[in-house]
Amino acid sequence: MRLLLPDVSTPAGRAVARAGLVLFALLALGGGGIGVYGFALQPLWDAWRSRDWQPVSAQIIDVRLSGGPGGGHRGAKVLVTYRYAVAGHWYEGQRFGLYTWMDDADAQRAAYANLLYRQRVKAWYDPRNPAAALLDRELRPSVQVLALPALGLMALGGWILWAAYLGGLATWRARRRLGRASVR
Repeated sequence: MRLLLPDVSTPAGRAVARAGLVLFALLALGGGGIGVYGFALQPLWDAWRSRDWQPVSAQIIDVRLSGGPGGGHRGAKVLVTYRYAVAGHWYEGQRFGLYTWMDDADAQRAAYANLLYRQRVKAWYDPRNPAAALLDRELRPSVQVLALPALGLMALGGWILWAAYLGGLATWRARRRLGRASVR
């Protein structure tokens, strides 16, 4: 384990340690940012955009439940294909809800059971782009709350980056003071 830790008693060791902290901080910021975007910002944005979308009757062509290992928030996603008409033009949609890469599995299973034996459903389409539609505009707090750990990871990354910056700034100031003292 000693081989992985730099010797911080030397200037080179301090530089390596600071670079490692900065790398870890950037990874934490990036990972947290992806989590906040996927669990909170993207669904909120889509919900806000779809608030003016118009309802239309849609015919279900196919509905399946994709399964994965485990339960809870992962493991089930409704895959649906439906057809709807807007102003005499037919469109085919496949988007079920607001969440593109993770949703509450219990809600997905309930939606699947609801759609399985239905022929027609209400779809919501974008009047500016009728090819864009979805069936479920509901935000799920059980998925939104998953953005909190991602936000914490972002905060941790930001704090470490700030600490590494201040440590580097203090080292730079100390070197500068030493340089001025030796000139006199």
